[in-house]
Amino acid sequence: MPGSALVEWFLQPLLELLLQVFGYWTGRIVVPVLSLGLIRIEHVNNARRSRPRWHGFHRAKGGGFVIDEDMTMFLGVLFWIAAGVAAYFVPR
Repeated sequence: MPGSALVEWFLQPLLELLLQVFGYWTGRIVVPVLSLGLIRIEHVNNARRSRPRWHGFHRAKGGGFVIDEDMTMFLGVLFWIAAGVAAYFVPR
């Protein structure tokens, strides 16, 4: 069907951009608040990465942990999924 290919061509990048931006900024705000400052977010333009890495986490020089932008986006989306599940089950 030609219409479905056009919709996929247009909507897929739009939805991915929305998900990445929304998830990243949610994670950038929520993660440090919920971890009480123990976990910090790595700056996007930081080309240098510390080693060793463990699934997006690495130790900060001053203590605590730093997470990269991909893990930040994942945790932001995970927060909204958890909030949606809680909103579904709590009122019942």
